[in-house]
Amino acid sequence: MLTANENFLDALGYSLAEIQGKHHSMFVQPDRARRRSLSRILGKSRTAASFSRANIKRVGKGGKEIWIQASYNPIRDLNGKPYKVVKYATDTTAQVIARMRSESVRGMMESVAAGAEELNASVREISAAMVEIRGNGV
Repeated sequence: MLTANENFLDALGYSLAEIQGKHHSMFVQPDRARRRSLSRILGKSRTAASFSRANIKRVGKGGKEIWIQASYNPIRDLNGKPYKVVKYATDTTAQVIARMRSESVRGMMESVAAGAEELNASVREISAAMVEIRGNGV
């Protein structure tokens, strides 16, 4: 990390002095860093004709979960060779959390609806059995 703006620093809870000169992996969950290196995204940006964009989970200071929508923009020298990547990011944590909650509620509602349908089917079976029992004079 060469530098970062105040918005990025505020979102992740760090000062510039805490991140300057450090590797970007400090913002990634350790297991995720091993599985998928950001260098793949950056490498793609360095060779691509245009930028790469992604929705990414990041880890802020103290383990705080942060979601960003980021674009990785290669900066090329006069020969067209990439020599650095500039990242533009927007903190989308609130939107992602709201979407997750909405999906969770929808999942619970689907479970309740399925349970209600099963209960309804059981009540119909019991009702049919009661009608049959009454019809047989038991």
